[in-house]
Amino acid sequence: MKYSFLPVLFWAMAISQTFAQKTLPPSAVSLINNLSVSVKKMLCNAGYGIQAKAVSGGVQSRFTPLQLDSTKSFRDYNLNDVQDSIPSLRTIYQYPQNHVSIATESQFGNGVWLPIGRTTQTTDALGRITHGLTEVFDDIEADWKIENQLQIFPHGNSLDLIDSVVVSSWNADLADWEQVFKINYLFGVQDRLEKVLTTFDFDGQPGLLVDNYFYDSNADNHLIESSLAFGAFLIPNSKKDMLYLNHQLIQTIQSTSVGAGVFIPSTRNTYAYNTANLVKHENSYEWVEGVNDWNPQQSIDFEYNNNSGLSKTETESFNLGQSVKKEQVIYDYIQDENLSLESTYVWDPMVGQYDLTYRTYYYYTGSSSAVIPVPRHVAPLQMSPNPTTGWLQISMGTEAQVQVFDLFGHLLSSQTLQPGDNLNLTALPTGIYQVTAQQDATYYAGKVVKQ
Repeated sequence: MKYSFLPVLFWAMAISQTFAQKTLPPSAVSLINNLSVSVKKMLCNAGYGIQAKAVSGGVQSRFTPLQLDSTKSFRDYNLNDVQDSIPSLRTIYQYPQNHVSIATESQFGNGVWLPIGRTTQTTDALGRITHGLTEVFDDIEADWKIENQLQIFPHGNSLDLIDSVVVSSWNADLADWEQVFKINYLFGVQDRLEKVLTTFDFDGQPGLLVDNYFYDSNADNHLIESSLAFGAFLIPNSKKDMLYLNHQLIQTIQSTSVGAGVFIPSTRNTYAYNTANLVKHENSYEWVEGVNDWNPQQSIDFEYNNNSGLSKTETESFNLGQSVKKEQVIYDYIQDENLSLESTYVWDPMVGQYDLTYRTYYYYTGSSSAVIPVPRHVAPLQMSPNPTTGWLQISMGTEAQVQVFDLFGHLLSSQTLQPGDNLNLTALPTGIYQVTAQQDATYYAGKVVKQ
């Protein structure tokens, strides 16, 4: 069974056509949209913005030795008009050897963390991602199943350019990889991107998409023409026109071919920048046929801190016949560019304010861990009285290792209890706590309300 993984983390960056390939060729975007969320996440981790906009970068800082240990997300804040939340998702990061990282993702349900996905990434000596492997957890067989593979072949010693990208899917029946698509980048003089060839499977037959890049007298990539190869012929599919001001991209218009050399506009994006050349505002529009005009779809404002890290986004979404939807995302950091907290707020027009709806905490080696070590198979923990004013009786027949966590995953206490011993919670403030217990090879978990 497949689940949605953690929200994708994009690298914070200003929009630039200097390395246009990092946004993927236009003709390949539709192929990417049909892939699993895990593959999209790997591409984003490798520097590919599936969306061409600046968003959060929860990556390890270049300037500090902090290493990402885990993340944990919470949803449904302010239930019953109290500052409460429900655990939602978590990711645990492991580094078994140099240049290898493993991210294991779990979803919270029925009081325990259930594994859903695992991604292994490999980097080269220059820190460039060269290989990725995704797996999904099979609930029935209680084991990991290989899903997809990503291979990236860098262009020489460049930190940004690449020669090709290959995405493959594992065929369990054949016990072998099947190529989903391959993107080849072709460069001209001074390593300027000139053409991209994307091969893919089309109903069992090989397909080929061709993207040609054109540059103006200022060396700005002002046009990308996308075509479908049919034998020796190229059938125009779409085109992307780009407008610049002082080498900064200020507008893109995506158009679709209707034949006979005629293109109809489909989407338009405009961008504005701050004095640090970072995107401060983005508008997106959709072309309305018949009216022959652009209909606003979304407006995004970006704010940055003194280290040029993204600190806030404010998004307004427009739908005909519906009220404007507004959302804010606040980003907090520790030690330069290490993301520590990502908070999402949604506008409530009934009360005229933003409500906290979702939060993701980032924990690093050397700081408090977000991980509640609840194993895969967990039994309910019997506790009384619940709610309690301080002392808690735990029904255990033999000696047990008992741990108490707050709802943010911080370990508050760990002790060994004998049968008949009570757990002392008197020193804890009023709230809800997670209690876990290990008795021989059996694990238990439950929640307790401290009054």
